[in-house]
Amino acid sequence: MRTTHIPNMLSVIGIAFGVTAIVLFMFPSTVAFGVLCVLISAIIDRYDGRIARRTGGVTALGKKLDALNDFIAFGLAPITLYLVSMLHPGWLIATGVSTVYVGATAWRLRRFLIGQSSTTAYGLPSTLAGVILVVILYISLRVEHPNTAAWFSGLSMVLLAGLMVSRIPIPKK
Repeated sequence: MRTTHIPNMLSVIGIAFGVTAIVLFMFPSTVAFGVLCVLISAIIDRYDGRIARRTGGVTALGKKLDALNDFIAFGLAPITLYLVSMLHPGWLIATGVSTVYVGATAWRLRRFLIGQSSTTAYGLPSTLAGVILVVILYISLRVEHPNTAAWFSGLSMVLLAGLMVSRIPIPKK
């Protein structure tokens, strides 16, 4: 196998962990494993691009696979956990907030795919936003006051969405 295929394979594995997290988030007894899958996907996402650059395996397909991994693991998986675990009388608001978060994730990834400066990105990376959100949601599941947890989680989603689409410069390493 050529080393240039390794980064793409890592991205596909990250996608598989993201999809697995979505499934695991649907069952209360497996939520912790879903959180672990998102964290593993974040680690993979951290290194697939670096490996691609070091092995000369940077490809247009790799960039798209990376963005798909980000959308699934850090966009769709967190809102799945939110919608499944935070079902409450405000389901319509929860659906709206989830739509805003997923839309912001897609917007941030669109910026990534179109291209930015080689030294600066803009807005909170979707990977970081997704990991923060999953941790907040996981902690919220353990709170004694579910309505407070649901509102706090929803407000966190809106804040993270705003940060993802912001023009705040983030230096690239």
